[in-house]
Amino acid sequence: MKTLAEIYCTEHRCAAARFDRRLFWRCLHRSALPIAPLALWLWPDRFQPDWELIRSAARCSSLRELDEEIRDFTTNSANQHWWRRVARLRLSTRRVRQVARLHLPASDRSPLRPSGVTTS
Repeated sequence: MKTLAEIYCTEHRCAAARFDRRLFWRCLHRSALPIAPLALWLWPDRFQPDWELIRSAARCSSLRELDEEIRDFTTNSANQHWWRRVARLRLSTRRVRQVARLHLPASDRSPLRPSGVTTS
């Protein structure tokens, strides 16, 4: 089964090496856009959980897998700092899910439906 990164890069005609950066800027909270470039330059380590989520999401081939990665991301202790919680200087998990829903196969869109079961 193809991964999110493979499908995304095929559909958007981008090199696999650019997937991480494209997803980062597409899924960053909109309120963080004006200060993100400066924050990346001053404190690049503060975005480590975001880059880890992107690398994990890239390998996912289903929304169920992605939901597990997002759960790990939201419980990461690095996400408890003020600049990530209040200032939202981080990825939006809602946006990550939206991208995945657009690119992963439709048969796996419901995380509650067991694989192989179809609905009418």
